[in-house]
Amino acid sequence: MHLFNTKPNGMKVDKAYPVAGLLLTVLVLQACAVGPDYQAPETANPEQFANAANPEYSTQAVDAEWWKLFADDTLNSLVEQVLQHNFELKTAEANLREARALYQEAALNLLPTITSHANYTEQKRSIGSLNNRNFVPRELKLFNVGFDASWEADFFGRVRRAVEVSDDTFAAQEATVRDVGVSLIAETARNYFELRGLQNELAVADKNAANLTETLAITQAKLAIGRGTELDTARAKALLDATLAGVPTLESAIGQA
Repeated sequence: MHLFNTKPNGMKVDKAYPVAGLLLTVLVLQACAVGPDYQAPETANPEQFANAANPEYSTQAVDAEWWKLFADDTLNSLVEQVLQHNFELKTAEANLREARALYQEAALNLLPTITSHANYTEQKRSIGSLNNRNFVPRELKLFNVGFDASWEADFFGRVRRAVEVSDDTFAAQEATVRDVGVSLIAETARNYFELRGLQNELAVADKNAANLTETLAITQAKLAIGRGTELDTARAKALLDATLAGVPTLESAIGQA
């Protein structure tokens, strides 16, 4: 009988301590995870928006290539050129490619790392050193191919948080590219429509000037034969001068558009 043996007969308490220690370690590591999981804040939305039932407002998604609805080949060509050659858009697309690469790199850290190695050795013995009784070949070729795999356990969530940050950055860059593209298309279309509007105004002004020139000629002819008045002639001339005065302004605006 052992006086200092405190274990009851048949009980294996020496194996309970490692299991308890392992569970405690797992709980501690989970408690040390980097940062809490993101919880989206609740947003209070009204039950109904103003003018929601107004038929003038549509809830359908806008066509991504809305400018093509105008069936204007010139506008389509301008938009295509802007999207292909704009420096700001190219910069945003480059940032998007960089963000995609960083996300892929961060995501790979969650997977095991596999490395391979191979080597080749060739040995050739001299004829004098050969022992024919052992049947040793004169030339020996040795190949060695192997693979190594390693994986870092992400106990503290550092890698997962890095992947989340990279994913959010990639999404933000995607939104930036879309925003730049939408802004460029809208600005191009606006400038194009303004130019077309100025050109139409100039065409109308030229037509009005031609009509007023004929009107002035008629009033002058009537005045010459005594059937017109000087007031009618002066009024026709004033209208013609006012119309012609606006032509240079329109031409200058078209040149700057």
